[in-house]
Amino acid sequence: MRSTMLLGILFTGLLSARLAAQTPVSIACPTGLTAGGPAGMATVVLSGPAGSEVSATFDSSNTAVATVPGSMGLLVGATTFTFAVTPLTAGNADVGVTVNGVRRDCSLTVAAAAGPSAAVGGPTLSTTGMVLMAGLLVMAGWLMIRRL
Repeated sequence: MRSTMLLGILFTGLLSARLAAQTPVSIACPTGLTAGGPAGMATVVLSGPAGSEVSATFDSSNTAVATVPGSMGLLVGATTFTFAVTPLTAGNADVGVTVNGVRRDCSLTVAAAAGPSAAVGGPTLSTTGMVLMAGLLVMAGWLMIRRL
């Protein structure tokens, strides 16, 4: 009876330790996201190696700004994992991950897409170029006067 009880306590302790090792400690949101740009990767750190059949669920507080996958299974033994955050429009959102009932969140900002650059409108003349052009015009005028 005593050995059965001891075995039960030992099993309960191992099970608790295994579950505790499969919870998220932190989540880091990607930075530098631009509306309509490429996805960034969020990184989750676990308190220990993931066991078998452990999955993570994800959500975004503002799906108009950024989307995340619904869920994914974790590799056995993984202590960190990443998932994609897709920026849609400029704004702010909180991204969350839940593993074994423990949730962690991070906040991200998606910047507005940059407008067209000046080069798209055609070439521009720099100050140096204008000085050179003025110098050439003066020299051409001097040569014309000299010919007269």
